[in-house]
Amino acid sequence: MNPLETHVLDRLTTAIALILQGSLCDAREVVREVQLPDSSPFADLMAWMLELIDRLTGELLSKESALATMQAAMWELETAQENLRSNEARFRTTLGSIGDGLISTDMRGRVDFMNPVAERLTGWAAKEASGHPIGDVFRIVDAQTRARAEDPAGRVLDEGVVVGFADHTLLIARDGTERPIADSRAPIRDAGARILGAVLVFRDVSEEYRRREQLRESEEWHRVLFESSQDAIMIMTPPSWKFTSGNLAALKMFGATNEAGFTALHLGDMSPTFQPDGRLSAEKAREATQKALREGHNSLAWTYKRTNGEVFNANVLLARMRQRGKTILQATVRDVSEQQRLEAELGQARKLEAVGQLAAGIAHEINTPAQYVGDSVHFLSDSFQDAQGLIARYREAVASLPPGHEALRTRMTEAEQDAGLDYIQENAPAAFARALDGISRISTIVRAMKEFAHPDQREKVPADLNR
Repeated sequence: MNPLETHVLDRLTTAIALILQGSLCDAREVVREVQLPDSSPFADLMAWMLELIDRLTGELLSKESALATMQAAMWELETAQENLRSNEARFRTTLGSIGDGLISTDMRGRVDFMNPVAERLTGWAAKEASGHPIGDVFRIVDAQTRARAEDPAGRVLDEGVVVGFADHTLLIARDGTERPIADSRAPIRDAGARILGAVLVFRDVSEEYRRREQLRESEEWHRVLFESSQDAIMIMTPPSWKFTSGNLAALKMFGATNEAGFTALHLGDMSPTFQPDGRLSAEKAREATQKALREGHNSLAWTYKRTNGEVFNANVLLARMRQRGKTILQATVRDVSEQQRLEAELGQARKLEAVGQLAAGIAHEINTPAQYVGDSVHFLSDSFQDAQGLIARYREAVASLPPGHEALRTRMTEAEQDAGLDYIQENAPAAFARALDGISRISTIVRAMKEFAHPDQREKVPADLNR
């Protein structure tokens, strides 16, 4: 073999070794270094070798590109899977932390997920409930009829519709505990709208029911108070501040036959033109309303007029309130006409009581000297009777004087005449009788004054209505 052939074979061997190592670019350079004339029997071989190297290079580049594409796709897939796992974990955390109970089922209606709230409300652990029919885990009945409710996920899976729970639905937990619940059931769909399962979202509404019942009872209680109040209660609403409602006492107080007739009344129908202080009723009512709105309440005395024209006095309390976001005024009116009449009678009674106390004092003061006078008159009357006997014996003694005492007899007779003894003897008894009668009358008056001053008795006794 000549040196040229040896050189060509050496280059070819080197190029083949480089191809086997994957160094196609280096193999191409080695082949191109060989310079052969066109007439050389190795020229076609070297051309074929270059074509082979170029073809291998193209295929390798294509495979490297495909590999790079596949590697990129795998990286994207891993990223998507990681995102999916992250999203799933986040969604599970979210579903597990929401305040409502949540149960999801597969397309056969079997439980595949429960959050902690659902576990607590149903009494089932998620692992135990998994794979069970939703009706076994989520038992609901009608609170009024106690009838078992339809399959919780049936219509959702069959018809693909959102179903809301009926009112008064009770959830019966695994331990028998019953709770009223609310909310709804909905289908779970994939991107192609194919139903994959159902989700139930529910919550315990026991507290809402309790508050609703308390509110109902409170409203009922206030309605009873409103209707049974002996005071008139009336509601005034803006902007006219006319009375828009009133209780039965208000209708009776103003003489209205029904609430419609009452609310049709105007201020001029319900009040005289002027109040007792001389001010216009309309002007004074406007000021009272503004004060109640400004300060929250206002108390005042007012003179009203019934539909029959009768005027009466009343005490009024205006109170500012909120109703359905609107400011209103409640007027509580108490008719004080009877109270004022009773107070007047009480005042008169107190005056009479004072007169009675005065009479008792006067009677006491009169009674003592009257007793002295009476006793003295009785004494004088008795003494005069005794003196009458003495005078009779005295006259007998004078008449029996022996002769020679005519002068003494004459002087005694003149003394009797000067003293008017006969007149005294004739009129003194009547005077004593009149004095005693007068004392008796004074005693009667004193007793009457005492009875007037102290008519009460400790015990029940018969009474003389004439007295």
